[in-house]
Amino acid sequence: MMHEQLAEASEARLTPAVQKLAVEELVIMTRKAWAPGADDFLSLRAVIGVGFGFAALTRDGKVVYEERDEAPEQLMTVADAERLAQESADRDWRIHLVAMLDDRHYKRVGPGKWQLYERGYGLS
Repeated sequence: MMHEQLAEASEARLTPAVQKLAVEELVIMTRKAWAPGADDFLSLRAVIGVGFGFAALTRDGKVVYEERDEAPEQLMTVADAERLAQESADRDWRIHLVAMLDDRHYKRVGPGKWQLYERGYGLS
């Protein structure tokens, strides 16, 4: 009830021009948040783990490593995955990180380069 009253009061004070500006700003913020950014490439120091969810390294679509109930210091790192990938560089290597509210999928595109190719809303 209080939320509805607050929303009505806010809408009553906003002119159409201000509402349009607010929507445009929201669209700009969303585009920036989903634009290519710092997570385009996965750091070699990153771990292949998400806690609750699914995290794995695959080679040609088959799971090579999957996060289980390891302690954080026992998780495979991207550097570990890179060492494996260097032995079979001609294969299709990918890292999948699927958490509650975010999922990211990376593909090995060259030595030490794991590039984001798909992003989603996770398990939600």
